[in-house]
Amino acid sequence: MQKEEAKLYQVIDSFIVLYTVVSILYLTLDLGTYFISIPLVPIAIFLAYRRFRYLLPISIYVALIFMSIVDHQGIYLSLPLAIATPFLMRTPGAGKRGLLGPSSVTVARYSLVSLFAIFIYPQVSIPIVVVILSTFGYMFYGYVILSKAYAKILTLSDTVPMDRKASISIEVYTPIKSYMIIDHSFGSNAYVVKGRSIIYLEFPAKHIGKNVVDISVYFFDELGFAGRHIAKYSIEYKVIPMVQYIVEAVEKTFLRVQDLERLLSDVEISVYSLDLGAIAVSMSSRKAMDIIREYIHRVRLYPYALKIVERFASVLEELSRMVVRGDDIFRRSRWGEYIGIRYYTAGDSIKHIHWKKSISIGIMIVKEFGSSAYERIYNVAEEGLEPIIITDLYASNVLELDRIAFNLIKLCLDIFKRSPTSKCTVILVVGDIVISLRGRVVDILYRLYRTFKGLSIQTLFNYTSIRKVDEKYVEEILELDKKPRIFSIYVLSNTMYADKLAEVILREGCIPPKPFTAIYSRSLELRYAIAKYILSRYGYIYTPLELVPEVVMRKR
Repeated sequence: MQKEEAKLYQVIDSFIVLYTVVSILYLTLDLGTYFISIPLVPIAIFLAYRRFRYLLPISIYVALIFMSIVDHQGIYLSLPLAIATPFLMRTPGAGKRGLLGPSSVTVARYSLVSLFAIFIYPQVSIPIVVVILSTFGYMFYGYVILSKAYAKILTLSDTVPMDRKASISIEVYTPIKSYMIIDHSFGSNAYVVKGRSIIYLEFPAKHIGKNVVDISVYFFDELGFAGRHIAKYSIEYKVIPMVQYIVEAVEKTFLRVQDLERLLSDVEISVYSLDLGAIAVSMSSRKAMDIIREYIHRVRLYPYALKIVERFASVLEELSRMVVRGDDIFRRSRWGEYIGIRYYTAGDSIKHIHWKKSISIGIMIVKEFGSSAYERIYNVAEEGLEPIIITDLYASNVLELDRIAFNLIKLCLDIFKRSPTSKCTVILVVGDIVISLRGRVVDILYRLYRTFKGLSIQTLFNYTSIRKVDEKYVEEILELDKKPRIFSIYVLSNTMYADKLAEVILREGCIPPKPFTAIYSRSLELRYAIAKYILSRYGYIYTPLELVPEVVMRKR
């Protein structure tokens, strides 16, 4: 359809040029003067050279003026050309916001310039007036047709995580091919539409709280003579921290599981100092939690690290009161289908004691449950590899810390959705403290969810890495014999850090080869580039963040 319209316009343009040439030749032969044929020279040049073809409308307009200067016969011949000239001078597209389209503005400029000729040749005013009137005719026609156009908002993201995009979809309709401009607080978007269409826009979310965006929709007709303001909207969307957004998503997922807390089991939690070795082994003990708090205050870590770890310790303390019978003993979770009985073990829930059997044989017996029913809820496949998730909570600014926490929880949530019983190891690095969590992803995710829910964090520093560090660069700096002293110390300290981190992972029983990923601030790019390289040499397999959920589904 568009090709047919383009061919039709070319035919009309050719007819206008042909009419101009024939009219000038007729006047030249009829009057016997070659003065009138001067416009034929630029017309012939512009037709012969394609790169000058855009100047053809100007030469036609000049020919119109020349024809009206000669005599009354030239004026008569110029009138049809005056009606068609605005069409030849069309400038399709979107112009300035208003009633006049770009084509109308172009014709108006030429008309104003040619008014100077009226003082010398008053008869020139006749074709100029006809040109202006025909332009108004084109403009009126386009304005009336565009009165049937409309735009309305279909969907809007009312809540958006920080540093992501708020999306909006707008339904638009126009009976003819039109140029549409959408002005908004962040710039403008241009489209070519015809009929009913759906337009999708995205707006940045850089400020926490309520964000307001003003939107104005303009249409211009296909020939560019008329413009029309169709609609104006003021939209609002709420921007929340990324970690709050993913915590709410986790909460919605957990709500689908009845008695979730009853299904939770213990997680192996160990705490290490990269300088002192293991400083705590059982986080279920209040004594171990006190050791962590005392250590953090002693080394004076950054406020955000202190706040996260203290909150984490409080959550574990709260969970220990809920799932522990006696000091340092986690309750063993029993869920799923009933598969038989077994002897009582310290930490088993009283709810699952088989009282009738226990009384009959004189020994405490508990019911044993399997996981098949629970797995069917989530359509779980066979367990795959056990990933290692290294997360450094150092952040140079609030956005970085928000992104780190978001990526950690989202990754655990993605693994949970694929296989809630899959095991994984989460390594949390806070300064020179390393907290290791090892167990089922559902149990780890629940503890992270409780830790970051409602947690507000502030940071003090603003430093970002100069560039992204690749593996080849790491090999070069590690093998380089001569380094500047400061840089050498920096590389050495990060290499030692990577070795200690590998030692912690090995002490946790995560024997290579195992997949691992790392979540960290961009300011630690070099540190973790070295860590990835060192861990890979130990035999661990680096896996990009987005591919970790796929790894847990692979068969061992």
